[in-house]
Amino acid sequence: MESYLLENQPDRQETIACVNEVPGITRRNAALFTFVLDPQATSSKSWIAYCGLDVAIKESGTWRGHGKITKRGPAWMRKRLIQAAWGAAMTCSQGRLYYDALKAKGRKHKEALVIIAKKLLSIMYTLIVHQKKFDYSKAFQIAA
Repeated sequence: MESYLLENQPDRQETIACVNEVPGITRRNAALFTFVLDPQATSSKSWIAYCGLDVAIKESGTWRGHGKITKRGPAWMRKRLIQAAWGAAMTCSQGRLYYDALKAKGRKHKEALVIIAKKLLSIMYTLIVHQKKFDYSKAFQIAA
């Protein structure tokens, strides 16, 4: 499938190469994400919602339940994003620091990976829509 996406989309070569620089994102995933995700979207939050990584909290009256991801989008895309998030946490020093900071704040392993996957989607949105280059110093900043 990668050869089809790369050969038939010569205008996307630069975009694919730019997205491939993001830690955890392979060239094949970069091609798939640039092919599937809509560059006409109004914000990165719409990409997050499309992938089903947005959080829905069920509540009624004074009772408030736990937040869970909606899983509305394609399951294969969520799986690839979670795998990319784990790859970013393992191979990139800033990604590992960010993962460790999330764990120190009390997040569970899967919660931390979903947060990093959402961050990767936001980074891809900025790279594709706003035509910016990837910057390691801005990618995984730890909020105080």
